[in-house]
Amino acid sequence: MSSAITDTVDFADSKTKTTTGHKIRMDFANEEVSVNSLPQASTVSFTPLYQGYALIRLTVLLVFYGVLSLAALVVVVLSAELRAFLFTAYGVLSVILLMLLLTFIAWFLYVATKAIHYSIRQHDIILKSGVFWKKEVIQPLKRVQHVELTRGPIDERYGLANVRLFSAGTAMSTFRIHGVEHAIAIRIKQFILDYQEKAGQEFSDVENRVELADKSCTGAEEVHHRHTS
Repeated sequence: MSSAITDTVDFADSKTKTTTGHKIRMDFANEEVSVNSLPQASTVSFTPLYQGYALIRLTVLLVFYGVLSLAALVVVVLSAELRAFLFTAYGVLSVILLMLLLTFIAWFLYVATKAIHYSIRQHDIILKSGVFWKKEVIQPLKRVQHVELTRGPIDERYGLANVRLFSAGTAMSTFRIHGVEHAIAIRIKQFILDYQEKAGQEFSDVENRVELADKSCTGAEEVHHRHTS
């Protein structure tokens, strides 16, 4: 008469698997982590974007302002009613408010670009940004599906590139680093590709070990059944 093969799991304290009379015990613990033992965020070293990138973006915006001003000037010249309105108190106030708004937008663009920093670690990339509200985004490299480098005419003119990361299961890029020197951007891309290749190889090795273990376990079960039948 054959004996039964049982599998028992107790997730509260440990996990025990009994197969052909052999027990493998894997301890499971869920201990409390002290807040004082958590890693300090200040130990992360951040890298700024290309030092002239903020000025480049500001220059592009000012050129756009110039084109917009010329277009507005043409409209004012062709419209007598608009010219009359601009010489009223409301017209002067509107122009002042518009100039203040455009100045604030230019200042904010410059300062916000200066505030962008990134850090590349062994298993993830951190992007820090924000002027009034600070934000840190962490992209685990194991979740990256693919990486792209994009370059516009201005980027090519100044030797820059933009790094775009796509997470698994998403069609849009979930992580972007603008204004990186082209040579550095290529190295970042290669670092991520090497990480993916290494992770894929490790996953393949684990699958092979699991497959061999399954075959070994199946063979042991067959031998056990023959001896106990």
